[in-house]
Amino acid sequence: MFSSNEIREIIKNGETGKVEFKSEREKNIDLAKEVAAFANGAGGYLLVGIEDDGTVSGVSNPLKFEEKIYNICSDSIRPVVTPELWKYKIDEKDIVCLYVSAGFSKPYAIFQRAKERYYTRRGTRTQEASRDELLRLFQTSGQIHYEATPAIKGGYTDLDFERINGYFRHFDNLFLILLLIDRISAHHTFLKTVRK
Repeated sequence: MFSSNEIREIIKNGETGKVEFKSEREKNIDLAKEVAAFANGAGGYLLVGIEDDGTVSGVSNPLKFEEKIYNICSDSIRPVVTPELWKYKIDEKDIVCLYVSAGFSKPYAIFQRAKERYYTRRGTRTQEASRDELLRLFQTSGQIHYEATPAIKGGYTDLDFERINGYFRHFDNLFLILLLIDRISAHHTFLKTVRK
């Protein structure tokens, strides 16, 4: 949570890759895009009631807006995002500050015209994720494992048989070690029963 003076300083410094200003009049879908983009990236702050030029326009009903933003986050974004929210009085006007942390369940999608769409931040802009960005988001979440992805254009000559043999030798040795541990454990159990 920031102090009012810190919020004024953030407004004075303008929008950045981690700070976005939005008017209270923004469409729900545009607010959802910003929240999803911050969750897909490194997180960030969304200040509502601030125009792009830093003018404080305010939020007419902060409690109603709080309900609106939580509904947007739970109804329009998958997986659901739950931002932290604070209210401030700046220049005699109410504003709302949302903090969206970097998500753990990337990628976050919004539903737009019955389709899932993914957004990321590029500097001070929020844009639909490119194919490469989307692949990175899926990989970051552990949903794509390149070691298990087929190499479509790969051929027999691309295989490194020395490395393959080393891999299997490692697991042969591991298998022998586990077998040895199992036999030692069985022998130890046998000795315990004999000594009774």
